[in-house]
Amino acid sequence: MQVNLRWTTIAWLMGYAMGMSTQPFTYQIRVQGHLGAILSEWFAPLQVSNEPAGDATLTGPIRDQAELYGVLLKLYNLNFTLIAVKRLATAD
Repeated sequence: MQVNLRWTTIAWLMGYAMGMSTQPFTYQIRVQGHLGAILSEWFAPLQVSNEPAGDATLTGPIRDQAELYGVLLKLYNLNFTLIAVKRLATAD
């Protein structure tokens, strides 16, 4: 089966022409449990904050839904319980 890349390219260009953001959004992801130093490095460039209550917060830029899915999948595979995912407001 051959994929028609022309339509994919047109759809992609139309998304940018219609105002799709080219800049990453800042996300805050909260999980149950703490991430050690080695695990924190795996999530760079996200900043990891281990909270006294036993939760960890990962904050930083995520380019698109595919990258967000990758981060969430990595957390899932490491057996972290997801508490919240929040896209932070941008200063326009």
